Amino acid sequence: MGGDMDDKVKALQGLIETFIYDLAQLMAALNPPMEYLDPVAAKALRESIYPYHEMGYTLAPDFGDKGEVETEGLEKPNQRIHAKVIISDRSVPIDRFDRRLPAERRKWRLNLIISPALDRIEHVSIEPHEV
Repeated sequence: MGGDMDDKVKALQGLIETFIYDLAQLMAALNPPMEYLDPVAAKALRESIYPYHEMGYTLAPDFGDKGEVETEGLEKPNQRIHAKVIISDRSVPIDRFDRRLPAERRKWRLNLIISPALDRIEHVSIEPHEV
């Protein structure tokens, strides 16, 4: 039983790391495929970031080396997993003239709903995390 849980934890960790990497690419005005993300969630995420890109802003992302993860439902078979991921944000905004702008360090909470098979993120919300 422990091996099965270890496999689930590794799959969850891989999916979350992939999402954070792709989120950083998206914020840097790149266009990652994000095939593991529900199409409606992917569209909403892209649409929330595109207005900044259209104004000429991008981001030099830096979410730190570690994140805190809390999960619900991982131990239950055939149940969606709710994950809360806290990341540190030391990203630097860049304007359309390629100038780096000052930014405060802050933390964000990524709220994810993940499929029971741990292969798809079905819902994403991102909000400031108050310490």
